[in-house]
Amino acid sequence: MKRSLPHVVRQAQIKARKEPELKKYIIDQMRRLTSFSNPDELIRWLYEEVDRLIATDRDLKNSTCHKGCHFCCYHPISLSPKEMNYLNRTKPDYSEARLKIQYDHFNHGAPINYEQRACIYLDKIKGECSVYKNRPLICRLTHVVTEPVNCHYENDTTPIEHLPLTEAALLIGAFYMIYPEVEIIPTLIKEDPVSN
Repeated sequence: MKRSLPHVVRQAQIKARKEPELKKYIIDQMRRLTSFSNPDELIRWLYEEVDRLIATDRDLKNSTCHKGCHFCCYHPISLSPKEMNYLNRTKPDYSEARLKIQYDHFNHGAPINYEQRACIYLDKIKGECSVYKNRPLICRLTHVVTEPVNCHYENDTTPIEHLPLTEAALLIGAFYMIYPEVEIIPTLIKEDPVSN
């Protein structure tokens, strides 16, 4: 199942159509991204560069996200196979029970409730990501200026306003232009956990 680009990336790409310096930025980033021969080095650099761009973004001060807030972790988390391979090599801890339920939901149409939608890497007791250092690009890019509770998966009436984080979003967009395959975590797991 092909996933669409994150909203913030799409908005940054629309902005880049009108601003020549942003178009040049995308081209420069695509050259940089294709210069890596080792996929792990590529992902490591990409994560570090996205984190650097976000940390230095003048709008970051407006983010209402904070440690322990994990409403966004109940949305399907999309990532590339390159990211998943990198993450798998770190031997992450995850909820096998949630993986089985989500795999069955996304691959076989089984019902799923809100609590079972939580990312398999979310430690729900601590409210923390067990792979925070190696979290996917979409997780790095998700910052909101509205109340974080608005990000609740079942909230479909209150608008969510994301920080633009333009340079980081364009870098991620450049990565997805080169490596367009993006899936949600349960569908990228190689083995069928339901049958194990």
